[in-house]
Amino acid sequence: EGSVVQQILQGSSSTLGKLEIQWRLNLGEPGRLQTQQILGGETSNKQDVGVTLMALPGRIVLEEPFILQCQVTNHTQR
Repeated sequence: EGSVVQQILQGSSSTLGKLEIQWRLNLGEPGRLQTQQILGGETSNKQDVGVTLMALPGRIVLEEPFILQCQVTNHTQR
C-alpha cells in the first residue's frame, strides 16, 4: 500500500489520470473538457506519446491563466 505517486514511480499503477482542458470564449463564457481515467498499458522504455513545449510566456504568475504552445506526437501505430 502506498500513495498514487509512489505507485506511479514504481510502475505498479496502470492509471495515468485524467486530462482536463479549460478555456474562455470571446465573451467570457467558460468551456471545459475532462476525460475519464486514462489507463496505461505495459510500461516500456519506448515513449508512446511525446510532448514538446514550443512556446511559453516570459513570466508566469501563480494562479493566473497563461497561454503555452505544445506539440503532442503519437509514436504508436494505433
